Formats: sequence, C-alpha cells, structure tokens
Amino acid sequence: SSDVCSSDLGQRVAFQALGRIYVQNATNGTPQRLTPASFTPLEYAPAWSPDGQWVAFVSIDDGNRMQLWKVSAAGGAPVKLSSEAADFVDPVWSPDGRSVVVVATLAMWVRPVHLVLEVQE
Repeated sequence: SSDVCSSDLGQRVAFQALGRIYVQNATNGTPQRLTPASFTPLEYAPAWSPDGQWVAFVSIDDGNRMQLWKVSAAGGAPVKLSSEAADFVDPVWSPDGRSVVVVATLAMWVRPVHLVLEVQE
C-alpha cells in the first residue's frame, strides 16, 4: 500500500508519517494531521475520495486489530466504515465516491478478498 497519494486535482497530498495521516498543499505548506490527538490507533494507506472531500485510511490498534475509516480532508473525527476487524490493505474509492474497495483477510478466510464497503453520507 502507498503511504503518499495526491488528490484528484493534484493540489494536495495525503501521506502517512510516524503512524499518522497528514494533508499538505502539493507545492508548499505545513502538514496538517487529519485525525484528532484523541484518535490513538496507528493510521496508514490514505486514499482520496473522487471529490477530494474525504480521505479513507486503515488503522491498527494495540491489539493488532485493523479497521477502515474515512475522515474529512479538512480534518476532524474519523468515521468507521468497517463493521469488524480484518487485515485491510490498499483502500480505493469507487469512481462515484459511494464505496471504498479494500483487500481484506479475516482469520476464517483462506485467501484475501476484495470487500466493497458503502460510505454513509
């Protein structure tokens, strides 16, 4: 999975550094953490929504449980998209921005599968 991705217009980049997701103007500027300090799981694999309003990402907590989230590109409280923990990698938004497709593996599955998770408005 990638630790850096650019928005649809290439004006901003989202990236992971030290277990946190940041957004920054592509040409200059100061990185801004997207999630609040109270959000403690490690964050990685940022993915921009097609309209540039959201960033999907994967988290991993102290118990090695992974979840899929979205957060406003302006920052704020993240919204959990996954209903249970799994090994999530490579989130990608659908072209219409209504779903996030992610590769996931659960303990009961023999192989990774692609999950399509609906994004609530």
